[in-house]
Amino acid sequence: IINLGLVYGIDIEGDRVRVRVTVADPGCSVGEFIAAEARRVLRMLEGVREVMVELVFEPLWSMERISVEGRKVLGWV
Repeated sequence: IINLGLVYGIDIEGDRVRVRVTVADPGCSVGEFIAAEARRVLRMLEGVREVMVELVFEPLWSMERISVEGRKVLGWV
């Protein structure tokens, strides 16, 4: 989700992690799945006690957010 540009921000304060993620379209049905998986994985990290994953839609996602690595994986480069 990093290389697809779906992560809008990560804040770490001590043992608390806050992540803001988005999806390609606000009507996308996988948004809650992505947020839940991010929560699950982050909770497994040593030293992380509290995780908040927020699904946001501003600014709207665009294909320009995809990293070079993401473009390679998608076969666009």
